[in-house]
Amino acid sequence: CGDADTLELRTMIRELLSEPLIRSKVIDEAVRDEETTWNQKIAPVSLKALQALGPQDLERALLTGVLPGGERAFKWPSPNVLFARDLAAVVGSNVVLTYARKSARSREMILCRALARHHAAFQGLHPIDVGPHVSDPAIEGGDIMVLSKNQVAIGVGQRTNMESAMEAARQLLQRGIDQVYLVEIRVSRSTMHLDTVFTLVDEDTCLAFTPLMSDAGAVKVQTVESDGSEGTRVRARTGSFLSVLAEDNLRFDAVSCGGNDPGQQVREQWSDGANAFALAPSKILLYARNEHT
Repeated sequence: CGDADTLELRTMIRELLSEPLIRSKVIDEAVRDEETTWNQKIAPVSLKALQALGPQDLERALLTGVLPGGERAFKWPSPNVLFARDLAAVVGSNVVLTYARKSARSREMILCRALARHHAAFQGLHPIDVGPHVSDPAIEGGDIMVLSKNQVAIGVGQRTNMESAMEAARQLLQRGIDQVYLVEIRVSRSTMHLDTVFTLVDEDTCLAFTPLMSDAGAVKVQTVESDGSEGTRVRARTGSFLSVLAEDNLRFDAVSCGGNDPGQQVREQWSDGANAFALAPSKILLYARNEHT
């Protein structure tokens, strides 16, 4: 993987903000979000200053919340943009647009939805957008796991709600995906996304918090499939998540987060031991603190 294969998010945002119509829409949406989320109206002088900024300064202002002169335009910065996997999910020839469950992440999602819709890097990808179809859109990329060419898992929990997951599944089925697994994980900080308990690290190997992924009934799993016509059918599944996948010919060797010791499994799952990032098959980034993993 060389530089030519690497897309820098901030560079892409600057390129996007060079387009007058798109920059105007992004600013308007960010300003509306500031008012609805934080009940903070952007001062006219700050709005005028935002509109006058060049692409690089505007990108910086939207991420830091601060104008070039040091004046604060937005209430908060957007530091969580560094968690890039949450910002969108490419599934085949589709890109799932994301909506933050937590208010602190809403502005970064605005930027990334604009990127997915308009930047040249995403040309040819069909946007999967749950926003217009659900009452409370909440779906993040860390809950979306591509299992095979035609099978996808979506975690339902703290950051992705069932309504959004079901709508994403419906649209994915219309765009060539055969099966979507909805995996209900407990609503808590330690299990905020599916990728905090299950991550693919090779084509047939996963890193998993086995008490949830391997024990029967530890999580609730449903399969969303086409009904053969224009609709979908939902099947409740029994067994563990990994055994359900095996029934559908998706067999993964599970490397246990925390190793074989139950105490270390719980401890290192809390510190993201199952939350790796695969750069290539069997080449992953993982927090050094999780020594037993």
